[in-house]
Amino acid sequence: MVSQRERLKDIMVDMARGRDIGNKLEFDPRDKRVKPVSDRSYSSPYSYPDPDGAMNISKTDADLFGEGARRDGRIVITTAILEDLEKDVAVPVHFSGNASERVFHLLGGGVDGVRFHGSLIAVDDPGHIRVQTIGFETDDVRLILEWSDIEGQKESLKAVAANALGMIRDGGEWVQVAVDLVPVKEELFSRFGGLLETNALADAKVAIFGQGSGGSHIAIELVKSGVGRFHLIDHDRLEVCNVARHQCDLADIGRLKVRAMADAIKRKNPYADVTTWPLKAEWEQFETVLEIVREVDLVFAATDSHASKLLINQACVQEGKTCIFAGAHRRAHGGQVIRVRPGKSICFQCFSMLLPDQVQDQEISSEEHAEGLAYTDRPVAIEPGLSTDIAPIALMATKIGIQELLRDKPTTFRSLDQDLVADWFLWLNRREAGTQFENLKPLAYEVDGMHILRWYGIKIDRHEGCPICGDFEANYSDENLNAVLQSLKATEGVTR
Repeated sequence: MVSQRERLKDIMVDMARGRDIGNKLEFDPRDKRVKPVSDRSYSSPYSYPDPDGAMNISKTDADLFGEGARRDGRIVITTAILEDLEKDVAVPVHFSGNASERVFHLLGGGVDGVRFHGSLIAVDDPGHIRVQTIGFETDDVRLILEWSDIEGQKESLKAVAANALGMIRDGGEWVQVAVDLVPVKEELFSRFGGLLETNALADAKVAIFGQGSGGSHIAIELVKSGVGRFHLIDHDRLEVCNVARHQCDLADIGRLKVRAMADAIKRKNPYADVTTWPLKAEWEQFETVLEIVREVDLVFAATDSHASKLLINQACVQEGKTCIFAGAHRRAHGGQVIRVRPGKSICFQCFSMLLPDQVQDQEISSEEHAEGLAYTDRPVAIEPGLSTDIAPIALMATKIGIQELLRDKPTTFRSLDQDLVADWFLWLNRREAGTQFENLKPLAYEVDGMHILRWYGIKIDRHEGCPICGDFEANYSDENLNAVLQSLKATEGVTR
């Protein structure tokens, strides 16, 4: 003999799992009792004969209404998706997520990765819908919303989610999971309030040349800061040896870095506008580089080739666009950030002429770069630094870049204008043997003097004889000519 409690439990669990069962529960206001009502339009082996047709529900029995009603898991969607729904029309969608944790997202953007077929539908009464009869045969996820919630635009998203029915296919059965509705666009940068307007950088457009370890860090930090429009330029593909320092991972091996990074940016902000340029910044592409620079507000140069930096510098000076050059020294014992403000500061050509040794002290992070710098009698070793050595340089470049993008906006960051007055910033990771910094006093407890793990702003004036931003002809001399030639030699891989 099946007890009333067992009967009630089986009915509630089966309903929660989306099974068609012969008994539905209904509250009768006349005798204030919950009764199973037979739906004779279909039958189920889980239906039980019930001569008196009534069940008394105690407080303990009421707890069964939560048992099995939802399993661990969650469906999370952006509220923006609701705008295109029509009543009783199933919309095919692709969820991303993690099947083992039963977490599925529909948050916007075209991010590649694991996809799950699903459908969205708005109906009058989600609680009485037969899950098996809607959507598409290939569905793994189904989300059924109450049409009146969509039509009336209820203020409480929690109420809309509570009325929704989120179902996932698990082991051949449909099971219910919790539903979250998230206003992604409105909340993504909501915690910036008090620092700057949350959309202050949404329309800022930046170009980042080089999507290696440094460039990828800059791109991610910019999108996390609210920058909304990107041009990414790099010809290279991601290799296994890149992953330890790169923002992408093993799942992106073999992909063009620009496209893998476009997806990484979209995962942070699905509304970001990303244009990819899978090309090498070289002189044959100068017109294209000019076109890219012309369209943006700010340029970052994170390439590992001196020739590409000179090219980007010339394009930025010609177009009057500020450019931030970021790079690590050899073996990443330190690094530097150079801000080029056309007409107001040094340019990268000036810097190369004034400090050729500083320019040539750069990290060797790829075979291509090593071959370009190799001596005729011996190779140059590939000796990149750790990600923790690259991160401070990328972060400083990003911070200076954000300050440039916010230059005409009132924010609490305005005080930084008094600190970031230099156009050349030097960072030291360690006291590297064979460098001018090897004999610095250890940091220890020192607070005075020059030490590692600190930034130093250095004043440096423009070179009057610079052929890019100065007047080379008026300041012509053998010394200036030799400085230019020495700078150009580095573009050919000649270091001595």
